[in-house]
Amino acid sequence: MNLKRWILKISFTLGIYLAGSFTLAGAVVMYEEGRQIIDGISLLRDKEDPTAYYYLPDVPRVALDRATGEPKMLFVKFIDPKGTTSGGLIHFLFGLDLAPDRIEALDKALQKKVPGASIRGPVVLRAEADEESGGASFKIISSTLSSAAGKDSFTNSLVSSGIAPVTPGSQAAVAARLNEHGATLLWESLTRPTSDISVSISASYEAALPAYRGKVSADLSTVYDHYFKIFNQQKGYTKTETRKQLDELVRTGVIKVDITDRNGLGINTSQLSGIMNLITDKLVEMLFDTNQGFSKLPQQEVVPANVVKGRQEKGFITKLFTGTGDQKYITDDQLTLRERKDIKRATFSMVFTQNTTIKVPFNSAGNISGLYEVWGKNPNLFRVVNLKDTAFEQREVFFEVDPAYYNSFQEYINSVSVSFIKQYPESLNQDDFTEELTFNQKDVKTGTFSKSLHYPRLGLKDQSWLNYGYRVLWSFRGGQTLGIPVKKNKLADDNAPSLTLSPPAQLAQIEVDGDAATMVDAGIRRVAVEFKYKLLGENKIKTVILEPEKKEILQATSLLHDPDAKVQYRVKWYKKTGKQTGSWEPLEDTYLFLNPTQ
Repeated sequence: MNLKRWILKISFTLGIYLAGSFTLAGAVVMYEEGRQIIDGISLLRDKEDPTAYYYLPDVPRVALDRATGEPKMLFVKFIDPKGTTSGGLIHFLFGLDLAPDRIEALDKALQKKVPGASIRGPVVLRAEADEESGGASFKIISSTLSSAAGKDSFTNSLVSSGIAPVTPGSQAAVAARLNEHGATLLWESLTRPTSDISVSISASYEAALPAYRGKVSADLSTVYDHYFKIFNQQKGYTKTETRKQLDELVRTGVIKVDITDRNGLGINTSQLSGIMNLITDKLVEMLFDTNQGFSKLPQQEVVPANVVKGRQEKGFITKLFTGTGDQKYITDDQLTLRERKDIKRATFSMVFTQNTTIKVPFNSAGNISGLYEVWGKNPNLFRVVNLKDTAFEQREVFFEVDPAYYNSFQEYINSVSVSFIKQYPESLNQDDFTEELTFNQKDVKTGTFSKSLHYPRLGLKDQSWLNYGYRVLWSFRGGQTLGIPVKKNKLADDNAPSLTLSPPAQLAQIEVDGDAATMVDAGIRRVAVEFKYKLLGENKIKTVILEPEKKEILQATSLLHDPDAKVQYRVKWYKKTGKQTGSWEPLEDTYLFLNPTQ
């Protein structure tokens, strides 16, 4: 029996895709296998579940409020009536999530292409830091929202959260304050098909793909010749011999090895050697195993003992002398040659794969446009504000001490204080505004007769916001105090922008004069005029002295007295011969002229 020949034709293709190894926190998607693109959105298949798909976000867009359906955006232009501060501010939130109705439409379209499949959510992204944006994973691309131009910048300040909203449901925020020109330009750009604000995101996701994929196919023919007079036994090949044969086939091109490095990382020779060892083991097992493989020997031919006609067995007597066995000679010399040929044909195919995960860059940019076309009339999103707004307006109220009471501060008054209160309606849920002002002798001496305070309007629409209450407390010499209103729990109501403070007493400014020559001729050396009055219910006396021998004897004085109490006076004449005192007289005029002849 003899194994005549092998006819072996093998085609071998090996693809190796090298990448780093990563661990995905969520579901791992396939990089290419099963990918579907519907309405511009890439749907990636789950690595383990062929019916589960995840959508890859396309571009960042302004987030929508799920309750109202409005964009989470605010653009305000503010105008200062004084012309000192005008400009604008913009604030918006953006994300990568698709709208629920769009996901539903994509899911229906996917089921038509892949029966039983469904969208399970977005592909898990990871933020990637961007050196140009200071380590942030997203940046704002805008000529107006840029503070890098220094004094020529349209933006006074730009603030962003800096982290891209790659987590499902997350959002990032951007806020900026612009000067007058920047606000005008940006507002105008938002009315156009493409605005001056774009958002760029740098991220990545992890996807699985074959690290290597190999296929071995063979057309095998085994020819087996059998001769009657020859016995052949098929011997098995060793693994070393088989490997040598395979290496020779690879070298001569019978076995073709095609290697693709998809990431430009280079092929590891040790990995390739391991793959070739795997192939060698499989070929040895499946092609050269004479017991179970394609080289299994056919059933051997059994030759009958009396295959040559006429051959006789030895008789009993002969066996005693010559032993057993056929007789050596026959009457005729005959030669019989029998040939048997077995042909076995088969095909062989082996496919092997190994997957790995790779880091796939995700870079996307979206423009904030079309919002004004839909929401431009919505004051919640686009608004022009006068800085003289009722919410921010404040009122200044002046309190001024009457300068006529300057001398009173020197003689009668220690200080005057004002307790101010602005009460707000209960609907505003605001505390009352309170403040105090004080004028003392030092203030009056330095000419500080006026002080002011400010209270907020807090959005009050009617004229009631001008109303306020106050109480004045006067402190007099001697420790007496007098409040206006008198009762401590009472307030005086007013709405005037300025109030003059006068003490709770009447001021009498008196001038005392006389004929000095006549007084000298009459021998009068000195005249004393006494004024009797009441202040805060107490009797007080004030004396004015005139000296006739002086060229100017006119004297002025002021009296602070109770309004309901009359002022009285009397004159004391001092002569060389003695003193003469007059009686008390009511003061009818503030100018008192003294004549000794009277």
